[in-house]
Amino acid sequence: MNRSLAILPMVLIQASWVTGQISSDELNEAPSSVQSRLAAGDGNKDGSLSLEEVRGHLGLVAQPTKRSGIEPAPKPRTELPPNSKASDSSPENKPSSAPWVTPSVRATRVERRTFESAAAKTTVSYHIYTPELYGQDKERRFPVLYWLHGSSGGLPGIKPLSEFFDEAIRKEKMPPALVVFPNGLELSMWCDSKDGRVPMETVVVKELLPHIDQSFRTLATRNGRILEGFSMGGYGAARLGFLYPETFGAISVLAGGPLDLEFQGPRAKGNPAGRERILKNTFGGDLEDFKAKSPLTAVSKAGANPAAKPKVRVAVGSRDFTADLNRAFSEHMQKQKFEHDFTLVPGVGHDTMALLKGLGESNWNFYRDSLAKKKK
Repeated sequence: MNRSLAILPMVLIQASWVTGQISSDELNEAPSSVQSRLAAGDGNKDGSLSLEEVRGHLGLVAQPTKRSGIEPAPKPRTELPPNSKASDSSPENKPSSAPWVTPSVRATRVERRTFESAAAKTTVSYHIYTPELYGQDKERRFPVLYWLHGSSGGLPGIKPLSEFFDEAIRKEKMPPALVVFPNGLELSMWCDSKDGRVPMETVVVKELLPHIDQSFRTLATRNGRILEGFSMGGYGAARLGFLYPETFGAISVLAGGPLDLEFQGPRAKGNPAGRERILKNTFGGDLEDFKAKSPLTAVSKAGANPAAKPKVRVAVGSRDFTADLNRAFSEHMQKQKFEHDFTLVPGVGHDTMALLKGLGESNWNFYRDSLAKKKK
């Protein structure tokens, strides 16, 4: 192949990212190899939906036609590597082969750090944003917002998210807080895999959190922690938040998924190969294991123990293919007597920054209310 043709897809992707022709959330869905190269770039704008040529290279598709107020799932890009099959069990196609240490993302007040994980038996990276006040007030302790990314890794989302929170803190829309971006690999679902190869839940809750509290001046209590995530990260926030209510004082589920017990939601039906890969690699091909680890199950279990109920919100765009299941998840919480806020943001699809911005002042109210009692 002509070398100029071989590098054209990456050039198009980079150009579209910098000029705002493809959104940062769509870049969250890019393969880790693409994310790694984009992470070192300077430009990033949360733009409109797509040059079709660029989306083709990323395997992304445009939003489908609206039906009855809720959009069905687009035909998602196949989760499998090029020239592989869903049944391919070679090591390079398993989630455990995804990099536990990612490249550094260049963003204001953000740094990449690492720690040694006994569970993963390797070095694991994360990124952390620290507000300006952290360096000025050496005695003050700060609350922590843990942000869980969506599928295929979250490097491109770190820059726009950190800038979003930094601006809000500087304008006093939300209290000063640290923002931690854990490395959730590509398709960990933020839980321990059945075969033990990817102990993501253990790495995050049992290792990363204590590491953060030991390494930074944090409010190391449940009232000093918010757990938030988008898409797969929303699934993780809901699941881990309800499994560990003594650890997290507030939970934010943004367009979470998959939020059904049969794993037959719009994206799963539109991408059966991707569904099979997740079910096989994370849940051992066992639907019962998937059900046991579902946020729905976590909510049911937490409902039996009303002590230390966290503050919870669920938000999703009206044009997001996960909207129906997020609404159903809200109804499930209501049945379990969990007070929470559910917001359907008009006109927003499956896009992190558009959803956060679409929430308007209610977004900042959530952070302020969650951190209202946090002191030095």
